Amino acid sequence: MKITKSITERKKESVNEVKKGSIVIPFAHGKDGEFIVDKVFKNKDGETSYTGKFKKSGKKKEFILHKKDKIVEDKKESIMKLTKADLKEMIKKELKEYKDPEQVAADLVTVVDQFRDQLKRVNFDKLREWARKYYRSAPGLLKNLENYLKIFRKMK
Repeated sequence: MKITKSITERKKESVNEVKKGSIVIPFAHGKDGEFIVDKVFKNKDGETSYTGKFKKSGKKKEFILHKKDKIVEDKKESIMKLTKADLKEMIKKELKEYKDPEQVAADLVTVVDQFRDQLKRVNFDKLREWARKYYRSAPGLLKNLENYLKIFRKMK
């Protein structure tokens, strides 16, 4: 019987795993940005240490792995680690979220009702100000709202 590791176990492993080429944001050095790891080793006290340089400034440093270090994982690499079984498991979890059609209907009505209440309270001056401030995010919001409108028009 072949035993495979679950996705959560893989995530836990990758959080503590630093290897050559990893991108890390060292704890208490967040303002310096991303750190590219050149070498990983155990120091004389048996702690995991790593050396490398900061991406922006190019400063070379050595750090001891801290539990609050953020390890940035490459998206392509994490997708490639998924197997067919993992993908099937993820899909099953998504589909199991709602089993009862009545529960889905009740949740949908509740959310749409809350949405309607919030729309009544919208201050259009603040909406225009938000759109100017977040001009890069506004087109995505606009597209999603247009899609919701299409769906609601079909429900009439």
